[in-house]
Amino acid sequence: MAKKFGKLLAVTAMLSGLAVGGIALYKKYVENNEGFDDDDFDEFDDFDDEEEPKREYVPITIEAPEKKETPKEDEAVEETVEETAKEEIIEEAVEETAEEEKEE
Repeated sequence: MAKKFGKLLAVTAMLSGLAVGGIALYKKYVENNEGFDDDDFDEFDDFDDEEEPKREYVPITIEAPEKKETPKEDEAVEETVEETAKEEIIEEAVEETAEEEKEE
C-alpha cells in the first residue's frame, strides 16, 4: 500500500508542477501582450513644441595668478649665496694651510 501511495503522491506533485509552470508561462508571455497599446506613447509628443530655456555658462580659467616676488626675497637669496661662497673659500684656505703644515 505504501508503494501505491508513493506513486500517487509523485504523480500529484508532477501534475501540480506542470500546472504551475503552464500558468507562469501564460502570465509571462500571453497576458503582457494582450494589454499592449501604442496610444500610451502619444502623451510625450506634446512636449516637443516647447522650447528649452537657454543656459548661460561661466568660463573656467585654469591659469594660476602670477606670483609677485619682492626685492627683499631676491636680496636675501643673494646674501645667502654670497655668505655660502665666502664660507667655502675660507674652508678651502684652512684646509690648504693645514696640508702645507703637515707636509713640512
